[in-house]
Amino acid sequence: MRRTAGTPLDHEPAALAALSARLDGQVPTAVSAPLAAHVLAAAVRDRGPLPALGAGSLTPALRAELARDLAPALRQGVGDPTEPAAGRPLALLRVADLLDVDCVDALPGLAGRLARDLVSGRPADRAAGQEPEHGSAGAVSVAGAGTDPHVDGGRVVCPPAVLDAVHGHPALRTALFGALDALAAAHPPGVAGRLAGCGLPVPPSPGFPHLRMCLQTAGAGRTGDRRARFHGLLRTAGVSPHAAPDVLRTAFQLVWPDGPPGAEDAALLLSELGSDAHRLAGTRDALVEAALAAPADDPAVPVLAADLLRCFTTELRPAHRAPLLLLEYAGLLDGDHDVENWVDHVCGLRDGAPEPVPEPVTRRVYDALARRLLAVAAPGTEPYAPPRPPAPESELYALARAGDPGLLAAYERVARGDRVAERLRTVPGYVAACFCDWSAYPRPHGGWETTRTTLLAKVLRPVVRALPAEDQRAVEEALHRTGRGRLDAYRAWNRPGALGRLAGRLTGRGRREDRQAPWTGDVEPPAGGGHG
Repeated sequence: MRRTAGTPLDHEPAALAALSARLDGQVPTAVSAPLAAHVLAAAVRDRGPLPALGAGSLTPALRAELARDLAPALRQGVGDPTEPAAGRPLALLRVADLLDVDCVDALPGLAGRLARDLVSGRPADRAAGQEPEHGSAGAVSVAGAGTDPHVDGGRVVCPPAVLDAVHGHPALRTALFGALDALAAAHPPGVAGRLAGCGLPVPPSPGFPHLRMCLQTAGAGRTGDRRARFHGLLRTAGVSPHAAPDVLRTAFQLVWPDGPPGAEDAALLLSELGSDAHRLAGTRDALVEAALAAPADDPAVPVLAADLLRCFTTELRPAHRAPLLLLEYAGLLDGDHDVENWVDHVCGLRDGAPEPVPEPVTRRVYDALARRLLAVAAPGTEPYAPPRPPAPESELYALARAGDPGLLAAYERVARGDRVAERLRTVPGYVAACFCDWSAYPRPHGGWETTRTTLLAKVLRPVVRALPAEDQRAVEEALHRTGRGRLDAYRAWNRPGALGRLAGRLTGRGRREDRQAPWTGDVEPPAGGGHG
């Protein structure tokens, strides 16, 4: 519909729009349609408020004329990136649908902006057709999202205009869900948190697997059986992680958004899905982190470390390989496997790592080494399991010679623990063995000197003083079998008063004798190992 510049109609757009709205449906279309067409054309061209017209508001001839005249402006307005997507562009799309103007080329851009606005918490818009306020094109931060009427507690409430468009415009609905699916694949936890309760009618299947996973997990707690939730999300995706590895990554990030899974869950996920799926999904490093960051007392860690080394033989970063090897070795030590050079092997792996080894890893392997040296089982071991065999003479010497503060601290920590205390109270031969160990290799091994004298005074002496006479005789008989010198040293150390305390400092002089003769399989100390 043509207009002539300078006519009174140009100066009363609001009044004409109000009049058109009052006449629509109240008078014959032939009477109201020219005014409705004029108001609509002026609103599109002059960026004014768009009237709410229905299919019966215009005659076919006027609709065709408006479509020819307004098509360029409509396509440009629908694709205008400077406007809030859910505001004027969406309203112009409704006008284009009314006039049967094809805007399909502008839909991907509009859908992308709608998706980003929904996920970022940007104001979804005022009433459709209103001019945005100055500065409203900027995104609202998550921290300030609660100030917007369409954002509730960090979650987005999908505005009615968007829901109407999704229900009424299939092409826009497909484009919007596709854009949201891409955002969900890139930032699963963030999208899930924002879209919780948004009301989008996403179909259960097929397509849009990442979006459907995010909507399913939205609002779910982070407690309970996470692995069960993980497999539930994969079922929701409706596609095999072997065919589409990215759904594995999305499910992984949704279930464990705040850190890696526990070692047991990680080991099971690796076993169930296989290394290829994790390799392609990019979740391999999360499994590695599960091993490296696990608490030092997690029993599932050594198995996970061994599986990672086996499955990703050539792919692990050097900074990951050394800690994993240490974790695997800790499992071998605790499992009484036939390994040699315990102290040297641990120190070699640790010192050869290109980056500092994580503290939980060193804590675990140091404690495992200390338990092996002290011949006590790891926590959680069957209480009626056979006693562990004694440590080789050379390993205690290696510990004393190395003087490593971390290793010595672990040795003292384990020696002060409940398992050593229980065995000292109940096994006289173990008392004799610990006395021989803690009397060996005095100065110049400074760190070891401090450790061994502390253990003699703080751990062994209280136990020995509380032993019944029968156990005292058993301890002395065990020491007598190692040599008269050890028995004399023990009696001097165990004598009350200053003389006994002084004797405790002098034990270990001369060559260290067979300290564990009550046990079989001992070896002689290395040359010079027992000299003070």
